[in-house]
Amino acid sequence: MKKIIRSFILFTACSCLALAIAGCGTFGGLFTATPQVQTFYEPHQNVQSVTNPDGSIGIVTNTVMVPRYVTNGMTYTVSAGAQKIIAGGETVSSLIPPPYGTAATAGLGILSGVLGFIARAKSKKLDSVQSIADLVQPMIAGIEKAGDPNTKAAVQSAAVAAGVQPQLHQVVQTVTSQMPATPPVKSVTGNG
Repeated sequence: MKKIIRSFILFTACSCLALAIAGCGTFGGLFTATPQVQTFYEPHQNVQSVTNPDGSIGIVTNTVMVPRYVTNGMTYTVSAGAQKIIAGGETVSSLIPPPYGTAATAGLGILSGVLGFIARAKSKKLDSVQSIADLVQPMIAGIEKAGDPNTKAAVQSAAVAAGVQPQLHQVVQTVTSQMPATPPVKSVTGNG
């Protein structure tokens, strides 16, 4: 009986260690990433010309609210599979007489807490990266609106040096396509 209990404790300890190592590594099976999506509704007008029964042409305008989905980041949680493994281990450890069963239950409880802490830390890290990423588009819009070629050239050379120029170009194209068109400024010179 003591040999079985020792084997189970060793198995539980190894399982806890394997789960902890997998959670810190790149296996990806311990955590579930859930996107945080917000929905915004924007008005979209549909204009149609119609022929009235008397032969005249009329215009019908319909305003439709179109949903736009924005992903604000990800939240990590302990995956359902890892939770089932821990719950199964706690069920089995409750069948073992004390103090070994109690120690195994405590070890699994600690592992569950550690996994929750790791998931929270991953979510916080991703939130800080998202906060920095949220600053990029307004900065690009400001640089594009200012239109200073020296500033644009300096940003481009820094992006080339960092090896991110193709990604920057793609973001600049996206931002500028969303900017409202500004009328060209006419230069007026006078001889007065």
